[in-house]
Amino acid sequence: MDLITKKFFKLFWQSEECRTIFLQHRTELLEKEVDLLITTKHHYMPRIFITNINRVREDTELLIFKLEEEELEVNHFFEEFAKNYLVEEQIKTYLQSKFPKGMQLIPAFNLETPNNALFQIAQKIFEDWQNEVPLGMSITKHLINTYLLPTNIQFENFEDAFNYFENMVIEEVKSINLKNALDLREVVDTIVKMYNYKFKRNLYDANLKFGASLLPANKKEYKKRLALLDALYDFEVLSGGHYEGHYECVECKSFKCVSTTDIKPSKNELKCPNCGSKMLHIVPYRIYDKVHEKIVQNDGLLAGAIEYLLDLKGQNYTKNGYIEGAKDVELDFIIKCEADIYVTEVLEIKMFKNKDFDALKTNLLGAIAKIKKAKDKLVKLDEGWKEILFSVITNVRDEEVLKTAKKEAKSDLEEYKIKFFTPMQFLENHD
Repeated sequence: MDLITKKFFKLFWQSEECRTIFLQHRTELLEKEVDLLITTKHHYMPRIFITNINRVREDTELLIFKLEEEELEVNHFFEEFAKNYLVEEQIKTYLQSKFPKGMQLIPAFNLETPNNALFQIAQKIFEDWQNEVPLGMSITKHLINTYLLPTNIQFENFEDAFNYFENMVIEEVKSINLKNALDLREVVDTIVKMYNYKFKRNLYDANLKFGASLLPANKKEYKKRLALLDALYDFEVLSGGHYEGHYECVECKSFKCVSTTDIKPSKNELKCPNCGSKMLHIVPYRIYDKVHEKIVQNDGLLAGAIEYLLDLKGQNYTKNGYIEGAKDVELDFIIKCEADIYVTEVLEIKMFKNKDFDALKTNLLGAIAKIKKAKDKLVKLDEGWKEILFSVITNVRDEEVLKTAKKEAKSDLEEYKIKFFTPMQFLENHD
């Protein structure tokens, strides 16, 4: 575990504020990125949102209404633009003149639906990238194979590919007349308008789902949370300057801007140059990659926090281990004696989404049922497993939920030697 990650987990165990944020399930803390549509594997964005949306205006519905109004305007603008410039026959004729063999792979060219041939090319390039094939080499191979690139072209890297197509565009631009130049400007303006709207909409949607809950409306709690986020920035767990942030005056509505900044989270407060009111800000911060890896792993960040504790205490353990003869039973942490002769305890990590009382209770009872099944298999191998304690550490911190689940499963917990702990209960009981 590297130094930055160690600093983070030290703060995690010291700070209730830090635990409140990072004991959330990954689906509640991070947004999913699925825009590429070339893999079914979910990718969780390594960023969180610093925002004062709860402080500048309580009526978030009004902000959403404004966005939806803007969306209507943008869509209407794009429809008018498409009638004039996205003429399917003209585009098809141009592409067939430039890539005659390649376009034979695209017999049903349609601007409104993704094309299978182009989709397959993108998917193959992505698969190569996953297998660590150099990107330039992969792009070259697949574009040549589909006749979208001359056979004498060879890209050493992605930059070569970008430069090639950039020069192709430059050559095309040289041949345009004044009318076409005005048309090109209209195209660029439309792309910028669509990008700005999509960028803002994505930020708002992600912020309302993830950022608004990160920073509370209460002034005292808001400042306390900001102080924690500043500490994470100082520890390099959070870093700015990677993503564009949005600033907007929701009072006079005369000023808004996009900016990329690398400053402490608490320094994002800006005043409108027109009316002097505090502006709404939505600023994404990148999460340190090693900490992000801990958040998105199957057992969540809590598994990383427990691993840090075990290392700190010098415990002898195996993570995600199996027992000889029971390869279908995976145990999160197998704690062993110093001599590595026998198992003294098993730790199971259970992170759940924040649900209602009954759903969380059902989750906890389901975890007990799975442990019982696993322990029964181990006991068949060796009766000694009956006496091994199985400790379950969970992100469920509602004492009433835990109390009710323990009461309903009392006989099973006693028979199978299973104990439930919140993170802090585990820390206190294993000192």
